[in-house]
Order: sequence, then structure tokens, then C-alpha cells
Amino acid sequence: MKFIIIRILIAYLFVGIFTNAFAVSSFISMPTFLAAIYSLLYLILLLSSRIKLHKEGYWLLAYWLVLTFSFILFATGEKCLNHYIMWTFSFFAFYYVFKSLVLYLLKFDSGIFNTMLNIISFSVFISSLFAIVEFLLVNFVGVNLENIIPRGRVEGYTPLASNFIRARSFMEESGHFSLYLEIFTPITLAWLLRNKRNKIILISYISIVLIALFFSFSAYGLVALVIAIFIYLYYYVFSVGNLKSLMKKLFIVFILFLVIIIVFPSIWEIGYQTVTAKLDVDNSSFSDRNSRIVGLDQYLTGIHLMVGYGSAAFSTLKTPSFISLYVGILMSAGICGIILFLGFLLCTFYHILQIKNKDMRCGFVIAFTLSTIHFCFVDLIYLPWFWTMLALAYVYRTKEKLLPHD
Repeated sequence: MKFIIIRILIAYLFVGIFTNAFAVSSFISMPTFLAAIYSLLYLILLLSSRIKLHKEGYWLLAYWLVLTFSFILFATGEKCLNHYIMWTFSFFAFYYVFKSLVLYLLKFDSGIFNTMLNIISFSVFISSLFAIVEFLLVNFVGVNLENIIPRGRVEGYTPLASNFIRARSFMEESGHFSLYLEIFTPITLAWLLRNKRNKIILISYISIVLIALFFSFSAYGLVALVIAIFIYLYYYVFSVGNLKSLMKKLFIVFILFLVIIIVFPSIWEIGYQTVTAKLDVDNSSFSDRNSRIVGLDQYLTGIHLMVGYGSAAFSTLKTPSFISLYVGILMSAGICGIILFLGFLLCTFYHILQIKNKDMRCGFVIAFTLSTIHFCFVDLIYLPWFWTMLALAYVYRTKEKLLPHD
């Protein structure tokens, strides 16, 4: 049984990039299918008393109970049941069950975490490399890989940025691909640094990922890159113990930025235009997001202010979807729900800060920060990446306690 679970978890981590390619829909995808299988195996282990319930995650469980209460009483839209199932499955399968199984396997194989990080690193590299090839082929050769790789939905996805069709790799949209890189690149890069990989491998890895991120033309992806750099500087430059060392590192950083500006001057201009275009009030993306939020306060009255309208509140209220995860939570579970979910995030972030290894702590801090900010502008909680990242952070912290010298 342990051998089977290990193989399924490894396969799940690898196919995590295929959330749209080879998928039936935006939710029923290859990672969802494998998550359903390992959840069934978890249930078998639980019923046979070979594994115990993991007592952790009360904040998120409390939020789910509030969401369930509101769903039963107030949800009347046609999409409410689907979204409730998506939320429930994401919480239990992508986060709780995955974390519990990895902790269970950790007792028998201390190297399972190493294997998982290697698999994720490989997946990040493959998805980034594919995104670059995809971008170059469709824009400069006229070859559209859409005709080769079947998609779950949005077959005709061709948004333009600076006259280019944006890369999205195996995901549904370019923003999804950007979120994937924001979550897993910091962790895998920290992992590669921790294991002292060859410098050529590190430089190649970083270069491929950065080029892929740039080809996605994701406005927040570029902002996230700047945020990540500042967090990295905080951990590895500004935290030095003496002034001499600080000045030396600041000088090196300055020289690197100067070289990049001189060698790639157009990157800064295109990046600036991409970000400012999204912030323009006349931009369709900005206007669309803004219009979906304005006026929602009229619905938050009485008991709905406290517990919301249940999952997919937009469907019940006959309004456009809210796009922002946090607005969606407020409308679906009210003030109680948003407080409980934010409590879960803060508690999780506190545990991440307890990670002893500096490289891994920095990686998880960057991943957590970038993704939670990104959720202000998207509602992609049904994708496995965020939950998987949180589960891995918890497992790594537990691993440090169990195997302090590993």
C-alpha cells in the first residue's frame, strides 16, 4: 500500500501542471483524478486504523462549516453545488489528505520529501520550457500547439499583449501559469540552493523560468517578481551581521541590476507597459474587475453579513463572478468566513516562519506572500498548487522537528 501511495503522490505532483491540458473541464483534470484516488486510499487506511486523523487545521475546518451552513440555507444558484464540491474537495483532498499521507509516509521513508521537491522542480522546468516553445512557435512560426494538445475548455484562448499571443503552458490562462510559477519556483529554487546544485543548473533553471514568466505577459507576475526580489534581499542582503558585508552585497546587487538594464533595456519598458496597462481605468480587465465589486455592499445585510450566501454566491445573487478570492469568501461566508479564512492564513504563515532552514523558509515565505496577494485579483482556489504548497510547508516544518539533523 505504501508503495502505491508514493507512486500516486509523485504522479500527482508531476501532473499538477496539467490543469487544462488533457482535462475534461477546469476542475476535472489529471491532478484532480489522482487526488481522488489517493483520497480513497487514505480513507481505506483510516478505516483500517493504519493511519490516524491528523488534528490540525481547525481554522479552515471552521470556515468550511460556516460555508456548509450558508450553502444549505441560502444557496439557490445553478453553480452553487459545483462550487461547494470544488471547495470541499480542494480543502480535504489537495490539502488535508495530501498532508496527512506525506506525514504518514515520512515515518517509513525520510527521503520522500526530497523526491517530491525534485519532481516539482522538474515539472516547473518542463512547464516553463513548454511555455517558451509555445510562445515562439505561435508568434514567429505560426504553429499553434492547440491543435496538438487537447484542452479542457477555452479552446480559442488568444489574448494579446504587445501584439503577441501570451504563453500559458498547460494551464487554462496565462494568469494561471504565472500563479503556478509564483508558488513553486521560490520553493524549488530554495531546494536547489539548499542541496548546492551546480551553478550552471541553477542559472539555466532561473533563466528558463524567468523567460517563461515574461512570455506570459502577466502584469501581476512581473510585480510578483519585484516582491520576490525584495524578500530575497531581506533574507540574504539586509540581514547580514556587519556593515562591511552589507555594503559588499549591496554593491554586487547594484552591479547585477546595472548589467541587466544595459543588456536588456527593452525588458523594463515592456514590463512597465504591461503593468501600467492593467492599471489604466480604460483597460477592459481593470474595468471588468472593478464593476464586479462595486455595489456588492447592498447584498450584505442581516444574517448574510455574518455568514454570506453559501458557495458561488454570485450565482445565487445573479451577478457576475467576483474574481477576487477574498471578495468571494466574504460574499459566500460573510464576516465569520473571511475572519476564519484569514485566521487560517495567518496561522499558516506563522508556522512557515518557524522553519529553521533559511533557504527553505525564504522560499516558502515568497511563495506564500506572492500567492496570497495574487488571490486579491483571481479566484483560483480550486487549483491544487496553493494547497499543495501549504501542505509541503507544514510537512517540512514537521520533518525538521522529527529529523533535526537531516
